[in-house]
Amino acid sequence: MQKTQQFTAATERKDDMYAVLCPELDVASQRETVEMATENLKEAIELFFEMASQQEIRDRMHDEVFVTRVEIAAGNLRILSGKEACHIFSQHGFQEERQGGSHVIMQKKIGNLLLRCLSRITRKSSRAD
Repeated sequence: MQKTQQFTAATERKDDMYAVLCPELDVASQRETVEMATENLKEAIELFFEMASQQEIRDRMHDEVFVTRVEIAAGNLRILSGKEACHIFSQHGFQEERQGGSHVIMQKKIGNLLLRCLSRITRKSSRAD
């Protein structure tokens, strides 16, 4: 039997979408329903564990997570689509490492440091949303 592990999934409604965050790993996803967003988050977490090195997993794993609300003055923030995020990352030297399910991983190597970014893409076409 395969070993399982539980993670926190904090869900927030954003207009007509639901954003779900796993604070233990700083992995997130968003979709049109809570169920779809949660399923995408599971997929993103599985992809993270598949692609990340053991060191990266240790560095990102947070054992104690406390969920609370705080209020700050944030001004006007713009939320990017997956396509816009991938385009911006590629302009800054990131390359697509792998596409898995509804997510794409962009990466860039700077010296001994490997930066990776995970973005949700649509299944309607092979392009990012």
